[in-house]
Amino acid sequence: MLLPPGDATTIHNHIPGAQALEHGQFTVPCNTNASVALTYVVQLFTIDPRDLAFQALDAQGINCTSGIAGSDLTPATEWLVSVFLASLNFAGRLPSTRGKTGDNRSR
Repeated sequence: MLLPPGDATTIHNHIPGAQALEHGQFTVPCNTNASVALTYVVQLFTIDPRDLAFQALDAQGINCTSGIAGSDLTPATEWLVSVFLASLNFAGRLPSTRGKTGDNRSR
């Protein structure tokens, strides 16, 4: 999933063990149980932690490339979603939640 760099950083700041790499990439522990979800219109889509930990970076399977990356290629107000929503086979652009990341259930 490609997001504006600030949004990607905000999300990874809430994932234990996540680390920033160069060019908007991040690592997450391969065994992460982090819960990440997106709300589109009124539907909540949970990202399976196995999809968040996209590909192992080491032979031991300790650190994985995150499936969420920051990119200036996407407009600052859009997210490009091409993975994670496998149960829906969804691919499309979502409005950015800049300034709205976090738990919005109480709103």
